[in-house]
Amino acid sequence: MRSIRSLLLGALLLVGLHVAHAGLFGFGGKKKACDLSVGSWAPSTKYPVYDSSCPYISEQFNCEKNGRPDGDFRHFEWKPSGCNLVRFDAKKFAMTFVGQAVAIVGDNSGQYMYQSLRCRLDAANMKTEDFDPSSIGWTGQGFKVKPWGVKVVFVHAPFLTEAEPMDPLQRSMKDGWNVHVDKINHKLTETLKGLRSVILVAGSYYAESSNRTYYSKGRPIGAQPSGVAALSIVLKNVADFIKSNVMLVQPFALSIPPAHTPSMFQYADTTCALFAGPLSSTATSLAKARSAVVAWTNAQINALTKSRVKLLNILSMSLYRADAHVGTYQPAGGSSEMDCAKWCLPGVPDVWLDLWYHQVSDPFNLKP
Repeated sequence: MRSIRSLLLGALLLVGLHVAHAGLFGFGGKKKACDLSVGSWAPSTKYPVYDSSCPYISEQFNCEKNGRPDGDFRHFEWKPSGCNLVRFDAKKFAMTFVGQAVAIVGDNSGQYMYQSLRCRLDAANMKTEDFDPSSIGWTGQGFKVKPWGVKVVFVHAPFLTEAEPMDPLQRSMKDGWNVHVDKINHKLTETLKGLRSVILVAGSYYAESSNRTYYSKGRPIGAQPSGVAALSIVLKNVADFIKSNVMLVQPFALSIPPAHTPSMFQYADTTCALFAGPLSSTATSLAKARSAVVAWTNAQINALTKSRVKLLNILSMSLYRADAHVGTYQPAGGSSEMDCAKWCLPGVPDVWLDLWYHQVSDPFNLKP
């Protein structure tokens, strides 16, 4: 087995080749910026990159095992306009992050990326083993990539701030919560201390804002902010904290994944089950859906302007994919209601991971 030292040398060589290729010493032109969020879906044999037999997919996301007969929705790739999206490469990921840690912190939407990452490592025959984050003072669930020493953790902190359920026995997203917008969640601050990269995932718990009381300095805010306004406050506070206290981590935030509920479409009886394949950008059914969620993404963009936190804008790519939700294909004994909020794995969330990997795979972007 190769030593960690040899692995480190290999990683440095990889970065060196990448740097030379990009023209760090003036041999190449200036890198052209590309908006990865603008593009379209195209049929592809490159996806899916793993299958439903991956043991790390939660039962609630595994549509094929839950009886979904069509697999066509998995065979599409996102093509940004004007550039190529760098797809996740398991070996290069391990070499880039050798001996370091990556965390996904926030609500349950982060589980998609966490599970996608481990399944893609598994599909590439990269050995992983469960890792207990509490062994190094963190909270959550995790795994290690052997023998590279890469740690990946998921930390459930759905508001990114401290919050208490109004009823201790009722802790779901739709239940009542007291949310302290000025107190960053201790799970997040503890985890940030030892990371190389973090992906912040928050929004779903703010969008369900009918039963929330927002606090600042220990008291309810006089004029209660809307859910979108509260999320903006929190993201700015987290970004400021990272800027002032955490120098080495490279931070990202995932924009809110859209649900394709009937209220988002032109006709009240529309469900995600009615769609086959990606919607086109000109589809009339998208107009109302886009207006319903664009305010949330704009709030995230504005809150993170001039900060070190980079937004992974998945709005358009996800909005086109009403066909890729769980729908009625849920675990036996579970709900029989149409679920147009949860996403199937493998599926669209695999491209969310690619969006992050595209940026961290570049040594220039690894600079905090």
